Amino acid sequence: MALQGKGLWAWRLWELDRALTLAPSLDVTHVLYKVGQGPLGQKAGFVIEKPEEIAERIRQAGYIPIAWGFTTLGDVDFEAQMAIDAFGWGYEGFIFNAEDATKGRQEAATALGEKVQAANLDLSQLYLCSYPTPLTHHPTIPFNEMGLYCQGGLMPMAYGTYLRPPEVVIDRWTFEQNSTWMEQQGLELPIYPVLGPYVDNFAQQPMPKEELQAWLDCLAKYAPSFFSIYTAAALIPEHYAPIRAFVLGNIPVRTKTAWIHELGGAVLYAGAGKANTQFSALVYGAKVQPVGSPVTVNGVAWQRVRTPTLEGWLREAQLQPEMPGPWPALDRQPTPPTGRLLTVWSTAELNIRSSPTIHPETLMGRIPKGTRLRVIQDTDKALQWVGQSGKWINAQIEPDGPRIWVAAWYLSPFDPLLPRSPGMKVRVHAPEDGLLVVRSGPSETHENIGQVLHDAVVVSLESEAETQRKVGQEGDWLWVRTPDGVDGFVTASALRPYVRTLFEVRHVLVESPQAGLHLRATPDPDAKPGWWMPHATVLESLEPPDVTADKLEQSGAWLKVRSPSRREGFVPVELLKAPDDPDNRQPANDAKLPLGRSAWLFGMHAANLTDDTPEHQQRIRQLFESKGKRGWVLFTKTLGTHVDMGLEDTLRQRLWSWATAGYGVIVRLNHAHYPSGTLPESAHYDVFAATCARWVELYLKHAEEPDSRYTWIIQIGNEPNNPTEHPGDIGVIRENITPQLYASAFNKVYTAIKGILPRAIIAPGAVDPYNSTVMQLVNRRYRPLEYFQEMLDGITALDAFVLHAYTHGPSISAITALTTFGDFMTDHYFDFQTYRQFMERIPAKWKHVPVIIGESNHICRPPGAPACQNPADQGWVNTNIGWVRAVYQEIHNWNQIPHIQQIHGLLLYRWMGDQWELHDKDQILQDFTQAMGNDYRWRR
Repeated sequence: MALQGKGLWAWRLWELDRALTLAPSLDVTHVLYKVGQGPLGQKAGFVIEKPEEIAERIRQAGYIPIAWGFTTLGDVDFEAQMAIDAFGWGYEGFIFNAEDATKGRQEAATALGEKVQAANLDLSQLYLCSYPTPLTHHPTIPFNEMGLYCQGGLMPMAYGTYLRPPEVVIDRWTFEQNSTWMEQQGLELPIYPVLGPYVDNFAQQPMPKEELQAWLDCLAKYAPSFFSIYTAAALIPEHYAPIRAFVLGNIPVRTKTAWIHELGGAVLYAGAGKANTQFSALVYGAKVQPVGSPVTVNGVAWQRVRTPTLEGWLREAQLQPEMPGPWPALDRQPTPPTGRLLTVWSTAELNIRSSPTIHPETLMGRIPKGTRLRVIQDTDKALQWVGQSGKWINAQIEPDGPRIWVAAWYLSPFDPLLPRSPGMKVRVHAPEDGLLVVRSGPSETHENIGQVLHDAVVVSLESEAETQRKVGQEGDWLWVRTPDGVDGFVTASALRPYVRTLFEVRHVLVESPQAGLHLRATPDPDAKPGWWMPHATVLESLEPPDVTADKLEQSGAWLKVRSPSRREGFVPVELLKAPDDPDNRQPANDAKLPLGRSAWLFGMHAANLTDDTPEHQQRIRQLFESKGKRGWVLFTKTLGTHVDMGLEDTLRQRLWSWATAGYGVIVRLNHAHYPSGTLPESAHYDVFAATCARWVELYLKHAEEPDSRYTWIIQIGNEPNNPTEHPGDIGVIRENITPQLYASAFNKVYTAIKGILPRAIIAPGAVDPYNSTVMQLVNRRYRPLEYFQEMLDGITALDAFVLHAYTHGPSISAITALTTFGDFMTDHYFDFQTYRQFMERIPAKWKHVPVIIGESNHICRPPGAPACQNPADQGWVNTNIGWVRAVYQEIHNWNQIPHIQQIHGLLLYRWMGDQWELHDKDQILQDFTQAMGNDYRWRR
């Protein structure tokens, strides 16, 4: 049933009361209520009490009731009956809410479809609600099977909890990805998005009105005839007007369609009649759109048809007006004699031939992936031929299809659609390429469906004997399951036996390159996903080392862990790996580092380069050298867009004097300071990049020194997520620096500087860890981690990171406190521990680069702390309470975590120039000097 209107979800009685109260304010037409769920773990399935009374209550209030159930596919008889009963209770549709609980349950999904079809339900009143990513993040949820009978439409969950902008969630995922998936499956279903207007996993942190409006504006481009909100409990008053004002589109007109019912598929001809060229084929169940009227040639009626990608002619008799049912039931496959194959399967959609030759005249049709074929010739050779390029196998489509010839390199001795239990572990050995391609079948002609990294551990889906026989053998392929849950074939020559790690396992690594990993509150795949961590994150096991090592060997086990940002929860061991070797990194040594680097954590954010007078140089160096250290110093330089600048040799000499004296030097290049923008407007990014490169050439390149002897850390801009750093004053901003714009500018500057100084270490500007001010020109409010993530998504290459971290007042306890913000940023730490969250979010490809905390202080003094809103209270308290020692101790502790990305320095903000100046704070400098009495070095 095509839907027109707006829906509101509910699943508790009090929430239903709220839904009916809010409905008039939202212009709601449908109320979607949970009537039950399937079995989940040890919990039996259930149906709510008196569901018919709730349906009548919704109807009496003037709204259309639609039922939904949390689908687990744990008991298809129970779940099918719940859907059947829902229509008897008075609901006008049923939604299967299929999430992680349904993963890998393709057979059960098919069985559920058979039961609802046997009950003669109107399939146009059944809907599929799930994640919006059937192709990328959730390929094991049975979308393909459920899409066949949920013909009412798709309800992708377009939620704010993914912490991605609407351009990703709505454009790329909800509409682009689901449309592509439907094309692949031959489906044509309406898309009815479900918006989740909140950003935390418990719906306690609603989107502000401006952010929700941005999502609705993005959705409006697709003019849906229906969308819904999950749930009534998540809405706040400022949401009502934008939802009410949303203008719906019209119900799309469904085109005339027909389907292919023959097991061998059908051949498309270039024209009506067999005298024309055969040029393509369609599989069983393919949907086509008839075009025009049939044409009779030699007494046979032909129909012109159109598919999403092709147009041609079919015999009219091959078309049926109804969608075909599931593939006919197959008898149990025979057990082959030793060394022979009696049955093979297609590993992809595959053309079938009348003879073992690829030629238009031999084309007979097309079979879908997973078609079982009975070998009818050379069964003694089939085992050697299957998967081999250039070989052909004569077979019959089972159960009662035609006899055909098929390319052996698209066949497998295993059913690729059959869920299989993981068996032996094996290790990927691909040191030269760094990764191993996963294919849909056992040959290089099969589709690339994924990849696994060198040294990753995969599990075999074949018998232990076959696995042991194949591992390391040239020409063999092994069917495996990757850490991301992708089942496919890899070359066996790139595999090695898995050897359990011998050293104690106290830390593990996230092994999930495509999707990362969520913590869960309980060791249950159906538990709600919590805090998210990227691939290669180092996790501390909260279980004994021997228990941890044992669990890593157990398929299906869960491990309790703590993340670097000190979040705790449970994770499945299939998405973990033990480190390959102990962490034997040793403290860095100044003598082995190039000029411009320091082995010590200690540093000072000095001043503008023009303020680096000999007097200030001497005082800063006296601090370091009183403890025999050569730490870090950071200078800022304002460049504007002046490519034709001249050289001030005094400034150049000062920079080089720091480097040659053994100090680590960081230079921050800004377009300007407030109010002219840390970056110029985007129209000037090219000339700004050229200006940066020219300055580097004049000041940082040394014609008489080899490149290997020196380097510099160069930071591009500062806190681009803070509108005070954008071009123009507050209220008259000329352009907001979105994460995408910053990435564009950084990429240009990076390329330009590398062309001058290839060994320069170039870092993006630090994100303000506490700022979430609305960017008025783009009507978007970014959480800092969100801005950081989107910025990195757009950056092509970088060499280091610079972070900022502070406490809101002179409190040592605030350095380790896990207090979070109380509003839009409830998932962000309020004080210094914010650095851990940014460190954790660094993508795997950059987890080896150095990190500098370029600014750190206690932001303000009492009585302004911890709000720190009054500029008169900002600055250091000139008292030695040990704050500086404690903050360096915290970073040193971080660096001791095995396998963790190293922080190379923390710089106190700042020597001179504003209310935080330190040059006259003798007690803070004493604290700094005392901190330098410790051997705090990063490890390499």
